[in-house]
Amino acid sequence: MGPTSFAPGVMPPGADYRFELFGAQAHEHRVRCEEALAALDDGASYERVVLTANIVAALLDIDPGAAAARAEEVRRMAEEVGTPAARAYGLVVHGLTDHAPATVAARVDEARRILATAYEGHAPELASVGHFLLLTGLLEHGKLRALDIEMSPYGESITRFPHLEHARHVAWFRCLRLILDGRSADAERLADAILASADENQRVASRSVWAAQIGTIRWMQGRILEMEPTFLAARQAHPKQQLWAVALAWLWQLQGREAAARALYVECSDFATIPRDHNFLVTATILAQLAAKIGTRAQAEALRDALLPYASQLVSAGFGLAFWGTIARTLGMLAIRLGRPDEARSLFGTAIEVCARSGAQAWLAEAQLELADLELTVGGDPAEAAALARQAEATALALDFPELLARAEAMLAGLPRGMEAPRARPDAPAEERGRPRISVLGAFDVVAADGSRPRWTSRKARALLKLLVARRGVSASREEFMHELWPDVDPDALANRFSVALSTVRRALDPRRAFLTDAFIIATGPGLHLDLATVGVDVEEFLAEAQADDVDALRRAVRLYAGDAFAEEPYADWAEPLRQRAQTAFCVAAHALARHEVRAGQPLVASELYRRILDIEPDDRRAHDQLLVTLTALGATSQARSLLLRQQLIEEELIS
Repeated sequence: MGPTSFAPGVMPPGADYRFELFGAQAHEHRVRCEEALAALDDGASYERVVLTANIVAALLDIDPGAAAARAEEVRRMAEEVGTPAARAYGLVVHGLTDHAPATVAARVDEARRILATAYEGHAPELASVGHFLLLTGLLEHGKLRALDIEMSPYGESITRFPHLEHARHVAWFRCLRLILDGRSADAERLADAILASADENQRVASRSVWAAQIGTIRWMQGRILEMEPTFLAARQAHPKQQLWAVALAWLWQLQGREAAARALYVECSDFATIPRDHNFLVTATILAQLAAKIGTRAQAEALRDALLPYASQLVSAGFGLAFWGTIARTLGMLAIRLGRPDEARSLFGTAIEVCARSGAQAWLAEAQLELADLELTVGGDPAEAAALARQAEATALALDFPELLARAEAMLAGLPRGMEAPRARPDAPAEERGRPRISVLGAFDVVAADGSRPRWTSRKARALLKLLVARRGVSASREEFMHELWPDVDPDALANRFSVALSTVRRALDPRRAFLTDAFIIATGPGLHLDLATVGVDVEEFLAEAQADDVDALRRAVRLYAGDAFAEEPYADWAEPLRQRAQTAFCVAAHALARHEVRAGQPLVASELYRRILDIEPDDRRAHDQLLVTLTALGATSQARSLLLRQQLIEEELIS
């Protein structure tokens, strides 16, 4: 099951259609769907929703605007039909056509809703596309831990849909994770194996994904100049995708072919013409890197204005199957081009933080070298530059990044002799041994007392542990837990099943049975509760930090908030109280921290905090107004105007 053909759609009797995104198969499939659509009666129907959704997918590569228009048609019909399956198709087309960075949090939530609907049996054929959209959103959102969990055998999705473990899209994302980890040889072997295993119908899309991933691998290996034939072939195969023309110009500029690079850059330098499709962000990012090198000041200003609000995001290509670093590094390059060293320093620092958090090793070293070079160029701290260059050198040496290693060595060789790097900050304390850890923010994860991760064989046991976390250490009767787990079964008939589920949870927390039975889950008479003194829970740690009257604690809280609590349980009533409490605590903490950052002269950091607040509370007028202030302070005037217009439209809709 690959990214070009997610799953058979539920069609009129006898039909067997698949979502097709690329090549001749997509065109032929769209024609068949249009013919089937013409044969249906007028008016909204489930069959019309499904057929039009397939047409949307087939239009993505050739006409993103038409695809978006048809997607709106699907969503309207889906609401009119009103069934869970129809609404799930509406969410699918939204995920396929909406690539705005500002909507990524909502799209992750919608992907989880697609999976929940598929699991409930309403549209099981959408499990694969729902999972694909979830992985795409998590990568775009920088939620790499949640991404890893969703690709693992013990993750929520693969536990519910075991066939996804060997799906083609999961293999591509695993290749991407190898790339991020810096394991270029392993990533190349996997990319080649996936391409070799593609059948004729999958070949066009697989070749495109392979080209993007191999291009990144070759950059890591110091062999990016070898990619020119592949980029040329991709440009010919996908003439409507501006990405490949921009990538070629970037490659030629890197080769020193200034005239050729400049000519191609001029041809595609109009930011407004970039299609708002799945390659929009990576195309704009590469274009901005070219503008920083060979563009005009006006072009650099315009691209800075457009990209600045998304400084904390990773840059994925395609539907998240390839990677181009961070927006922040590119913005740092633009800031240097515009003569704003302080802004560049802040942005390179953001790039380092984002790469470190996501484990993007090569890009971490690259950002460290960018900041080190800036410190040396503008008369900054040479000792800090030395420390950054040494860290980059160590990474490049350990993971065999020859170009980055050569750059780091050259930088260090140019420093005065005897210069000592400042002492590195001590690492965060290692996890206490013998203390299980449960994560529910962003994605559900469990690390047992021995450091292992359980592979859940019982969905009820997994759900029981979530229920215990949601109770926050407060005891509840076995009957209450039984009612949540088996709502339609008489509790008198459930004693044995509940005991098995409880035993499974205890074994998951302590697989070696090194502790007493009640060490982590305490039974008091008829009740049970999780012992928060012996079990680490991320949401509890977050709430404690968020309530502290201390800037450092607030920063820790913001870092801990990886997403909504129990995000994979969007419809569970028991999850809502803790989810809402955590959301409220985050918004309060983020407001307080943003005010501090504004006072400290860090409007960029503050703007990201206000955006995160608006992801949770779109109607938070204070966050909206302060985001306008920070965007204006940053000079992102067009983004400020767009935000103001959007708020006015929302208010008009509410009034009407």
